[in-house]
Order: sequence, then structure tokens, then C-alpha cells
Amino acid sequence: MKSKQEVIQQHYEQAGLVWNEINSMVNMNDGTITLKDPILKNTLTGYENAVFKKLLNPIVLTDKGLWLELVSLGNMDYNNGWFRLESKSDLPSDFGNKLYEAGYLDDQYGFHEMNKYYLGFQLKKDFERGLITHFRAKQDRKPPIY
Repeated sequence: MKSKQEVIQQHYEQAGLVWNEINSMVNMNDGTITLKDPILKNTLTGYENAVFKKLLNPIVLTDKGLWLELVSLGNMDYNNGWFRLESKSDLPSDFGNKLYEAGYLDDQYGFHEMNKYYLGFQLKKDFERGLITHFRAKQDRKPPIY
């Protein structure tokens, strides 16, 4: 599994942008870019290209400039509901009775979900043991209709 920055970089490069030209303008939390007009004209010369337009979510003009988001990076900051555990500070602070799902990255960066639910203190223990790398709140699943 790649790092968040590597994923963001890959998506912009696949959209035809030169990473070294835009990386300082990219919000590394969600992958969006806010560009001022002169930067837009000099950096995104291919913006008029219809293929490139299809890669963008609706563009919003803000008081800070033009806000762009690649469709392929939609919900990057959400990470499909998973939180990556890189330090103890990434663990949930409320260890009440809330249930969590967890998973881990193997040596080849393949992701595996654990086949059980965790309480917060159990997440902490397994993270400290190096058994899990990601968690999310337990997903409520709707029962079958028939």
C-alpha cells in the first residue's frame, strides 16, 4: 500500500500534470489544489483539454483562487472510513463501548481486515503489539429485505 502522498502524486501524474510543478500547491490532507489565476495559466496549460476536464470534480472559485479536485481522489481525506495508525495519538480518544473494525498491512502492503470487532482499549493493545495498522468505526449493516 502506498503512502497518502504517493497516491495523491500518482493521481495527478495520471491526469497529465507534472508533480514537481504543482506539489507545493497540493493540500496533502485531501489532495485538492487552490490556484491563483497566474499560476493556473502557467501551470495547467492543458486545462482546456476535455479529457482533463472529465478528471476534475466541479471547480469552485473561492476568494483564495480556483479550487480543483481530481475525481479519482474523491474522498481522499475520508480513506473509505479507515484511519491509519502511525502513532498512539491516532487511536480513538473515547474508549467507551463503541465498536471498531481493524486491519493490517502485510509485508507486501496488502490490506487484511481482522475478523472481529474491537473496543477501544483492545485497539490500543493490538496496535502496541504491532498487529494492526488501520481501524474504523464498526459499519452498521442493514439486514436482508427477504
